[in-house]
Amino acid sequence: MLEKDKADRRPIILPSIAFMLGILVGDRFSELYFLDEHLVGTGIVLIGCIFFINKGKSQKKQLSIVIPFAIGMILVSINLYILDADIEDIEDSSTEIQGRIVSVQVMDEKTEIVIKGKTNYLVNIYGDEQNLFSYENMGMIVSVHIKPEKPKTSGNIGGFNYRNYLYGRGISLYGSLKSKRLNCASDKWSVFYLPKAYVQKERDAFLKACFKDWDQRNFAAGVLFGLGRNISEETRNEFMEGGAGHILAVSGLHIGILYTAYKLVERKIGISSNFVKKSIMGFIFIIYGTAAMWSVSVTRAMLLILLKELAEVVNRRFDSLSSLILISDVMLAFRPYLIFSTGFQMSFLAVLSICFLRPKVMYLLKIVSKGKKSNLINIREEVSIFATMLSVQILMIPYTIFFYNRLAIMALINNWLITAISSLYVPIGAFAFILRVIIDGIGLDGGFFFQPIGIVLEVVGNGMVYLNRALLLNGNSVRTIVSPNPIILSGIMSAILFSSSEMYKIMISRNRVHALKNFFKLAIFSLIISSLLFFNPIYFADEVFLDVGQGDSIHLDWGMTDILIDGGGNRNYNIGKGVLRPYLLRKGTKALDLALYTHDHMDHYLGLEELNTVYPIKSILDKGIAGDMIEIDENRYIDILWPIPGNEKSDDENYFSRIFKVYDHGVITLVTGDITREGELALIEKYKSGELRAHILKIAHHGSRYSTCQEFIDAVKPNIAIISVGKNNYGHPAPSTIEKLESSGIIVYRTDRDGAIGVFVGKGKFFVCGNRRNMRIEEYSVT
Repeated sequence: MLEKDKADRRPIILPSIAFMLGILVGDRFSELYFLDEHLVGTGIVLIGCIFFINKGKSQKKQLSIVIPFAIGMILVSINLYILDADIEDIEDSSTEIQGRIVSVQVMDEKTEIVIKGKTNYLVNIYGDEQNLFSYENMGMIVSVHIKPEKPKTSGNIGGFNYRNYLYGRGISLYGSLKSKRLNCASDKWSVFYLPKAYVQKERDAFLKACFKDWDQRNFAAGVLFGLGRNISEETRNEFMEGGAGHILAVSGLHIGILYTAYKLVERKIGISSNFVKKSIMGFIFIIYGTAAMWSVSVTRAMLLILLKELAEVVNRRFDSLSSLILISDVMLAFRPYLIFSTGFQMSFLAVLSICFLRPKVMYLLKIVSKGKKSNLINIREEVSIFATMLSVQILMIPYTIFFYNRLAIMALINNWLITAISSLYVPIGAFAFILRVIIDGIGLDGGFFFQPIGIVLEVVGNGMVYLNRALLLNGNSVRTIVSPNPIILSGIMSAILFSSSEMYKIMISRNRVHALKNFFKLAIFSLIISSLLFFNPIYFADEVFLDVGQGDSIHLDWGMTDILIDGGGNRNYNIGKGVLRPYLLRKGTKALDLALYTHDHMDHYLGLEELNTVYPIKSILDKGIAGDMIEIDENRYIDILWPIPGNEKSDDENYFSRIFKVYDHGVITLVTGDITREGELALIEKYKSGELRAHILKIAHHGSRYSTCQEFIDAVKPNIAIISVGKNNYGHPAPSTIEKLESSGIIVYRTDRDGAIGVFVGKGKFFVCGNRRNMRIEEYSVT
């Protein structure tokens, strides 16, 4: 029988998990209208579920779960209130903001600065204005002109949540510099930021001294300091597809390599004084962490090392899992929205995998390697390294499949080999950088020394690139996979962790029936929480008007048939790869049966062409005239109403946009492309009264004042109107268009505000939900 103190030696784990769940659930309260409207009732249900999980345990243990859960919910609500404060007071125009520059990041295409004022602002600076800012400005009080914007959640499922990303950094507003007017109050400059500015300036100088080649410099900036945004898209995609993308951003792995290398050097030198050893190590890690911008992964890893070193000093046992949990709690207490950072999630998941699964994997691998007598020590080391990587991949593979929709078959081998090479690259580069800081700090010139270092790093770096490229096998080692059901996936991952835990082992050893009951209760609780966290009605929509920025795109999810009408398009961004493909894979769509577009303007067809290079489309229809029909079954079909053959009354290409009338079990959607007012009047003339009637009208030309005339609105008589629009300089949608629709009693949805708009077809009615409209489902009758 195991002793009670051994069973409870990690009492922090369950309260910490409850705390994190409280943060996640608290954020969902702000997104789901039915939770917000039934706050008390939902809270009672959730707390009741927690008591159900802990049934039979003491009141003290029950409260140790309930209280952290409630604290997490309250904390994220307070944090959300603070971050949203003052936003309503900011006008939607260029304004002057004042504050202190607390961060500067210089990149190829822009410079980012963070100004701490009434709230925290992220300011993007492009072009010649980039020269106005450098690391020397850090700590200064400045005033700049920007147009502040509130960051938005993702418009589509599978999209990037910019709000959570910025909130995780403590930033509530962002904007771009609107003029060269910059006022600096140098007399109010804070010396507190001098070390930070100095280290980051030295970092850039070090990279320039080592690498003359721009690509090599950017690669080193990513691998050594986590500044991978300037790495070529080709190289970045190759590493991501190979499952080694973490190499291009400083992670816990990098800190672990650096720590191991330092300990090796420390033993070789034979430093006897503990104070000297800890001081040198502290100096190295503070300088390196500052150069790496104290990313989430770097902060977590360095705090973990700090606790380990403190445990050595006070001669106490160090438990990596308990330390990780404690560090995570502290970080989340200050920045709750860090929990949505992929860096935090992957870092946390990797350490959890090692703590829970590595002992099991080690046991199995030792059985396999048993009997090999030669060079037994090396065998044990190899088994240990392989076990660590394999245990991480067990949970990381389902995570990357869900969020990134790819399975790298060679990921385990690739990571093993790339990690081995990076164990040379990272210490050489990091220690050379520290040496640069010291040499420059005492006024010596060490330029002659860093060029050979750069050559060595270039050779080793090329080895990583070529090895990763070789293991991709021309793309044959990577499989694209649609996202599995998130509720089932989270349940499986929870079951793997629980069944590998010490708690489960103790339960089994004491009472197998009791253990199975607890396992069953955990499964129910996991199902409830996962359903709450991942619920999104857009997954079940029959028609989805996608948020593709300034463009049109409609997905018809008709059972076994998937159709895409238009695909958006932007000359500065790959909509097909960056928006359409992630959405389709996250929704579970393996391939498109048909794609068609209204006309060949970039914001309608380009996204389809881009999508066709990275995603299977069985057929693309680029023609069609009035009278053609696309039939799926007797209840679902598409009629083409326009253009009419031989009708050449206009020189405007928008006039000839193909008009699709979409039928779905009695619900009619009219898709109008960019047709002009003249085209709308021609449609009215062509079709008899009632033939243009539709329940849903996709407003033409993104709400332009040159479309959607009152006569057309009266002919269609829609219940709702949907405007596909994004940030633009054309004034779309025009106020006059909105006014005409609202005065006609038509409910207006907009993709720039509501995100993707889902339509659900029912019997004699249909339902509408906006991805950003608190997911409120609104009902409309089919009349």
